[in-house]
Amino acid sequence: MSEQLTAEDVVGMTEWQINEARREGRLDDLTAQLSKPPSHALPFTVPTDPATGQPVPQLGAAALAAMGPEEATAAIRAGKFAALSAGHDVQQAGP
Repeated sequence: MSEQLTAEDVVGMTEWQINEARREGRLDDLTAQLSKPPSHALPFTVPTDPATGQPVPQLGAAALAAMGPEEATAAIRAGKFAALSAGHDVQQAGP
């Protein structure tokens, strides 16, 4: 298998060189990377429960939708929606 090229490698290449690299399969990884849908999620830090020192369990959009206003406010203050507020949807484990 040929060595895969990176975006930095391709920047200085001519159109002919790019076509040759594509024909040789040296752009397969880069093409796959670029064809992925973009993620708009931001990095986040899971808060730690001060009482236990354990990470606070993260809740997703479905959990938020099922909560009443007071319960949702308490969960937000407890840091249970850090992942969701950063753009990550958390899938809840089944029963």
